[in-house]
Amino acid sequence: VRGLAAERELPIIKRIALGSLRNKLLLILPVALVLSAVAPTLVEIILMLGGTYLCFEGAEKIYHRLKHDDSHDVPVVIQGPDAEEATIKGAIRTDLILSAEIMVIALKEVIDEGLLQRAIVLVVVAVIITMIVCMFFSSCFLYYDCSLHPRMNHIKIRKFTYIFWYPFIRITW
Repeated sequence: VRGLAAERELPIIKRIALGSLRNKLLLILPVALVLSAVAPTLVEIILMLGGTYLCFEGAEKIYHRLKHDDSHDVPVVIQGPDAEEATIKGAIRTDLILSAEIMVIALKEVIDEGLLQRAIVLVVVAVIITMIVCMFFSSCFLYYDCSLHPRMNHIKIRKFTYIFWYPFIRITW
């Protein structure tokens, strides 16, 4: 979400998170469960195809960076709301592929379990990875904003970190 207005960052992350969770629960989960029941060998093929797409995305970013493509340097906030919407849709699309990869990896671990157990595991994985990604990017934006505005003191950073990360750390440890 580079190039967006600072006051729009968290609402945009929220929209991306909701789109991501919707994709995981309404698209990836049913398809993964059907594939695991009907053709479990396709799970590995999907992993390879998703990995190939993610490599393409990364190579494209590197290519544009090395080419010094200036079309991506214009901040989205200047381009207008259509560019913001395109940025959000692009982030959700990339997250769809990455989430599919993560959920298929989780599915591969529980493929011998019953259908209900597989569904429960995948729902838990979907919710947890969405939470982690949102917390990570929210933290990045806060720390970046604090580096731009030194008057925002360390108390705000500590408070944000405590509110967002502490419950997750307590659950996982």
